[in-house]
Amino acid sequence: MHLITEAGGLAFNPAKMLPKEGVFDFLIRCEFDEMFSRFLDEEFKCRFHREDFRRLAVYLRAHIAQLLSGMGGETSPYLPLEGDIQITCLDGEAESQLEGYLSIVIMFNCGKKDESSSSAYFGFESVVDFLSVQNFCKQLDEFTAKRGQIY
Repeated sequence: MHLITEAGGLAFNPAKMLPKEGVFDFLIRCEFDEMFSRFLDEEFKCRFHREDFRRLAVYLRAHIAQLLSGMGGETSPYLPLEGDIQITCLDGEAESQLEGYLSIVIMFNCGKKDESSSSAYFGFESVVDFLSVQNFCKQLDEFTAKRGQIY
């Protein structure tokens, strides 16, 4: 699965699958344009539960619908159950379900300084076009549908 932004792409690569538990570990590889590659680690380990991908697709599609309705702006962040990644959709411009763009903030949980500290998130903000978002949502749907057949 890939999400392509103006800064480059994120490749969601399965690392460990525990389908009976509904848990999927992914290595998310940052495939940034050369100009940006030095700012962030190349890979982040993120755990997703079965429902997390469905919720992410719903979140992204709902934001596009919000922009199409003329009620743009930032939405509350999407956070999977484990909190390894945080995605926030910002304002953009919309012509149709496939024509338009939005700004997106993607933050990765990089751990804690010590046990008494809160998690520290590092990431980036970029622009993503609706076609890329819709393609990514389709990939999320397909992944979820294939894994849903196991249960």
